[in-house]
Amino acid sequence: MVPIDPTRRWVCIGYELGNTMESGCHVTFTLSGDTTLIWKWIKQYYVAVTYYTPDGYHPNQTGSGWYSRLDTVFITTDPSYSATIDYSFNHWNANPTTYLIDTPGDPTTFAFIDTAGTIHGCLHLLQRRLHFG
Repeated sequence: MVPIDPTRRWVCIGYELGNTMESGCHVTFTLSGDTTLIWKWIKQYYVAVTYYTPDGYHPNQTGSGWYSRLDTVFITTDPSYSATIDYSFNHWNANPTTYLIDTPGDPTTFAFIDTAGTIHGCLHLLQRRLHFG
């Protein structure tokens, strides 16, 4: 792996030695003449799945991680929350806008990514809890 910056990296996926394509990135060989070694790399991007509530509650989410360009990212988040304020999931919002989200209004869906970025779960306020006592 070769980091480019915190959101982009190159990952080795194999190599070609002579006329043979091999997977893996560790190789030991002995040369007995002219030989060509070609490393195969793929660029990956970091995708962050985020969600924010004013009272600091952070729901369970999946989807953050490293992906190759045009990968399908499975994203999920809790559909509702009860802390000091009750929220319900409303929709996903992506930055960059080039991300294609399959069903933006569903808390469990797929996104197709093409670069590093953020997929943000947007909230809908249901009610504010009042405590008397």
